[in-house]
Amino acid sequence: MLTKDEFWAHLKSEGLMQEFKDRREAIESSGVTKKEAWNSAASEFGFGGAAKGSKPVPPLKTKDDTRAKKEQFQGKSASLRAEFQWVYENVAVGDVNPEDAPSSGAWGLLEFARSDPRTFYSRWLEMASKSEDRDLVMEGFREDARRSTAEIAEMLESIQSAVVQQGSEGSEGELAVSAGVADESGF
Repeated sequence: MLTKDEFWAHLKSEGLMQEFKDRREAIESSGVTKKEAWNSAASEFGFGGAAKGSKPVPPLKTKDDTRAKKEQFQGKSASLRAEFQWVYENVAVGDVNPEDAPSSGAWGLLEFARSDPRTFYSRWLEMASKSEDRDLVMEGFREDARRSTAEIAEMLESIQSAVVQQGSEGSEGELAVSAGVADESGF
């Protein structure tokens, strides 16, 4: 049986530390204590030192039907925002397949959202609220631009009407000539 230090070293050497932490947090969000969550996750990752009396927690789904094939996503890509939107719309849908996902990232995010909905919805709400704030700012810019455009059009209209009323002749009916030195042609 491994010691805790050996178990940690094993997780680090195999690059499984973050996966272990994510699983532990997902188990904890199901309502068990931190210790029970750690013991359950450690057991799933091969550590035999789980304390007696821990509540059993079902393991992550690892059936082949939840694993997607790389070919299913060839030529597909989406923005992070679009992936989150797709997952938000499909997290509770039971018959969604990898082929339905806009990208492999979206499919992975869907699997994560189903294993840890609290974290997913927290992140989704952060993203959605930032987007709404940005949309409000952009609408303000568009409104300012519409108002400025209307003001410019109004100014141009008043300038045009002033020039047309005065005509090409000066106010005294004589041709308007600018003051200055005549060039060699005499004009």
